[in-house]
Amino acid sequence: MSSITDAGEIREPLKDHLVFEKKKPSKEKIFVESAKLFAIKGYYGTSVRDIAKAAGVNVALINYHFKSKENLFIEVAGHGLKVVDGAIAQSAGLPVQKIIDRVYQLSTDLNTTGYYVAVIFSMFTGGFDRKEAFLDLITKKRTHFEQVLSDAIIKDYDLPGWTEEVSKVAWQIVVFTTANSCMRFGTGTAKDTGYVGELFPDAEETTLALIQDMVTRVCSSLKK
Repeated sequence: MSSITDAGEIREPLKDHLVFEKKKPSKEKIFVESAKLFAIKGYYGTSVRDIAKAAGVNVALINYHFKSKENLFIEVAGHGLKVVDGAIAQSAGLPVQKIIDRVYQLSTDLNTTGYYVAVIFSMFTGGFDRKEAFLDLITKKRTHFEQVLSDAIIKDYDLPGWTEEVSKVAWQIVVFTTANSCMRFGTGTAKDTGYVGELFPDAEETTLALIQDMVTRVCSSLKK
């Protein structure tokens, strides 16, 4: 599998996450630039004209390819969910902490996947009020979250087997990790979009340590 860089190039190790016809580079450009804008400015803070300007196309072309801003946002969010899901799927058999490391790195990589993950997380946090579209996206795209993470939790913490609580913890881990990774945006650590990194140079290391500590605590609580 591969992902798309800022230059629109295919980059390992993620493949097949974003596929457009070779004769439609403008559609790919619209998708990539809209992901950046949605991640930084949010759904309501981003206009179709903003996207058109960033992608170097006219508004009519965006409507032609994606029909509406809402459809474009849902497609970008779906890609973000697929990125996280794919990372977890490829992590089957790894310890919980290794899985978290992988998800966090993908979620904070501003050259490839980070923007997409920030967009999908914004659907959790009220950045998009179409609840039915959100639930439909989760239902259709979620394939590996619970299984892979639940298996890792059961193995790492010597639990007797799957329970509803284990499943809930698996979801908590994914949400908590992506939520904290979004510190890269807005008021976060990204060099051109936030200020936290200037105030706290080791913010990312501290954030990852916080995530790992939370994961250990919540998983250990399952044994009680």
